Amino acid sequence: MPKINESELKKEIKSGNFKNAYLLYGEESYLKEYYASELKNKIVDKTFEAFNFHYFDGKDTELDDILKDAQMLPMMSEYNFVILPNPQDLGENYEGETSI
Repeated sequence: MPKINESELKKEIKSGNFKNAYLLYGEESYLKEYYASELKNKIVDKTFEAFNFHYFDGKDTELDDILKDAQMLPMMSEYNFVILPNPQDLGENYEGETSI
């Protein structure tokens, strides 16, 4: 996955030409939340949000659950949107094995 800067991300959001995955990182939590919201608003059709939008906080989440939803085919949409805003909290209780 190539690294893109903020202006390239803005262009992708505007054009609707999305990659398979995005990793939003940096010190500005506002910007991470803003661009995650912008991506969600462009990608997720409100009609099928219950099927195509998956939010995990990380603390009480198993990696297998995230991967299952990430690999799920989208319903009546081109994309399935999975967000994990606190990945640093993931895996505190994880004991299984998984393959990506």
